[in-house]
Amino acid sequence: MRIDRAVLDLSALASWLGIVPLEPPDVGTAIAADATLLDLTDLLRAYHEHRAVDVQADLLAISFVVDRWEPISRYATDLVDFSCRHSALGIADAASLSVAKATRLPLITGVAELAGADPDIAVIVLPRRR
Repeated sequence: MRIDRAVLDLSALASWLGIVPLEPPDVGTAIAADATLLDLTDLLRAYHEHRAVDVQADLLAISFVVDRWEPISRYATDLVDFSCRHSALGIADAASLSVAKATRLPLITGVAELAGADPDIAVIVLPRRR
């Protein structure tokens, strides 16, 4: 199912790169919290065993997927709220939820636990690859 606009979290971005066993989302306009870029870089660094050229290639590929990196500083209040109410969440997850809430866009994720974090956020959980 194609979605017109949505916020993508770390797991959704990683699915585009094929490094997690999830179906990549079919979204027209992809938005992501800029904080997610840090976690994505960290994930790619480990995945590619610290080969900078491979990390840079994947980051370049993701730059063609993400239409806009939202500066999380704009959503600091929601970020603090999510990270304090849901202390098990990583900061990038809280950032993705914050952007989805503020933009009133659905969040696409592979993390089922993010569904229900806030009743005002539609969360679409990606299925595992077949």
